[in-house]
Amino acid sequence: MSNTKHKTKTGMKWWLLLSAAFLVLIAAVVFFVQNRGGSAVQERQVTLTDVGFDTPVTLQATCSEEDFDRYTKIVSDTFLQYDAYFDQYTQHDGVNGVYTLNQQAATNPVKVDDAVLQLLQDSMNYMEKNPKFDITEGKVLSLWHDAREAETPYVPDDKDIQAAKVHTGLEGIEISGNEVSFKDDTVQLDLGAIAKGFTAGVAAEKLHEEGLDNGYINAGGNVVLLGEKPDGKDWVIGIQSPDESGSVVQLVTKDPVTMVTSGDYQRYFEVDGKRYSHIVDPDTGYPVTWMRSVT
Repeated sequence: MSNTKHKTKTGMKWWLLLSAAFLVLIAAVVFFVQNRGGSAVQERQVTLTDVGFDTPVTLQATCSEEDFDRYTKIVSDTFLQYDAYFDQYTQHDGVNGVYTLNQQAATNPVKVDDAVLQLLQDSMNYMEKNPKFDITEGKVLSLWHDAREAETPYVPDDKDIQAAKVHTGLEGIEISGNEVSFKDDTVQLDLGAIAKGFTAGVAAEKLHEEGLDNGYINAGGNVVLLGEKPDGKDWVIGIQSPDESGSVVQLVTKDPVTMVTSGDYQRYFEVDGKRYSHIVDPDTGYPVTWMRSVT
């Protein structure tokens, strides 16, 4: 009788051990299936610092590692390509962009890519609605850019500023098909007020086409929400205080929106204790002093 009980207990122990081993095996198989090649769906984020526009670009998305790598490449490629289009200070090989227009369009028509044409037409439409938005004041902005980027920053000479302010404006741009020309050499383009936001929008469209419907792009304050949060919670976007690193106010939304913040607290220089921001008032030709930040 005792021997029978011993056999029964031994059998139960083996059965429990086999059952436990089987459960562990099943769990391992499930874990492998869910995680093979980084296929686990989770929140991922990367900040790209070498994609142009002189600004970091952050992408966040909830997806697998493979998909995130693919989405990251889309964002990187888009920003690099469009930086070449809209860079007014450097010639990029094989690209007829803003730099080429500023160098040649006053003497002969320049054929440009569809993306350059689209942004130029959009900008001209905005100029008609708000003359303060002036993409043709590139000469004024170049003066301040050179002063800001100099080894020893300086304030441009007022005579140079006043001379640079004299430009034809919207009427000085002519578009025929994909060819752009300037009526005179007073026109010099600077698309810095719109190029990053436009590019972030293009990248968002490409991500949607590839199936991404959550997360966000943040390109130096140009924020594009790509969809609702996967957990159904609200997006909370902080707007930085010009004098502190913390948020002065927050935007709370469930729906995907786009918002842009520009201020004098990140890109500026100081001369004799006075701060000069990168945002220039087209009426005066000098950096604005009556507004610290606009969203």
